[in-house]
Amino acid sequence: KEINQELNELEKAKVNPRVIESEIEKIEHQLNSLSQLLSSDEKVFTSQLVRYLDRNMEQYGNDYALLKFGAVKDQQLIIQKHRFQFESIRKKMQIKLNNLSKKCDQIKQDNKIKDLQWLQLSLKLTGVESEVETIQNKIQELHKIDLENLPVRYDLRKEHKHESFTSTKGVKGDQILKMKFNSLKLERELGKFLGSIQRNKCAIALTGDSGAGKTTFSFQLAKAFLDANQSVGYFSLESGITETTQQIIERLNLVSRNFEVYEDGTLENVQQKANQFDCIIIDSYSKISTKSDDFEMLRQTYPNTFFIVIFQKTTDGKIRGGSSILYNSTATIDIRLTHENHRIALMQKSRYGTENFVYSISLNVCLKMDRNPIKWLQIEEKWPSPNRH
Repeated sequence: KEINQELNELEKAKVNPRVIESEIEKIEHQLNSLSQLLSSDEKVFTSQLVRYLDRNMEQYGNDYALLKFGAVKDQQLIIQKHRFQFESIRKKMQIKLNNLSKKCDQIKQDNKIKDLQWLQLSLKLTGVESEVETIQNKIQELHKIDLENLPVRYDLRKEHKHESFTSTKGVKGDQILKMKFNSLKLERELGKFLGSIQRNKCAIALTGDSGAGKTTFSFQLAKAFLDANQSVGYFSLESGITETTQQIIERLNLVSRNFEVYEDGTLENVQQKANQFDCIIIDSYSKISTKSDDFEMLRQTYPNTFFIVIFQKTTDGKIRGGSSILYNSTATIDIRLTHENHRIALMQKSRYGTENFVYSISLNVCLKMDRNPIKWLQIEEKWPSPNRH
């Protein structure tokens, strides 16, 4: 309600500059006529002055008489007097025109600012409505719970009070050194950016603002996994299969028989395909679940599947599904768009030794390959545009 009220107030506050523009056009026309008169020769000026004095006889009757029938000296004085007067009027009109033009420009600038504020509020309203819908769905689920017939909650401490438990078995250091882990190193620049990723319970979280390039980056990852002989199942739940999808697939040559795209699906569908593909990409997580536990369930239940999951942000910058998702992920990549349209990926967290690495989605190039901390402001300053990297 508050946002709608603000939107209405912004609409009412906008000023139509047309009235001022009409007045500007009128003054410009008058000023043009006056300038032409002042720049004309004496004969034309005198002829026009006679007509002007004739039309304003009550005010300039004596001047008309002197100009029409007076001596040459008197005629020259009348011409000089009115030329000076017309010049004074021209200067005043020019000043007025300048002031009106500035006022009109200011009104247009104010309207542009109000239009931008209106757009920002509209986007915020869309986010709020989405959150409200999520909350209402949760409330409906809660209403379905039968409070009178809740399942019995057992006290596990009492249940196993007299049972003996088997102690956990430790692994010695020399045994750990002999272990071999199932790791995968992707080719080229993405391989440098991700590092040697371990297949065991791998879940890479992609976050970022809308339009920053999360979908584009996820398709680049799909291409990299396919090049590494890994099958990929892509759940395009946010936008479905569109002409844009077709263009990306054509550009990246994603025509392998080990690659399939699904434009709809549920959490159960993802679980089913997790047994069939080496890598599952989900765009986005909010389409299959709102619970952080489901993300951890996928990781634990299908430890041999690589999961790459896109998470949308709320209007206040939080992760849909809860921030605990970022703790459970093995790598977290934040994606943003610079002011000069450079799509950048920052490795915020990595268990594979590439934390704080920076990758250009626009150029398919790893821009920074050290773990020294870096802030987004520094990234903006160092790589503002894909044309100036």
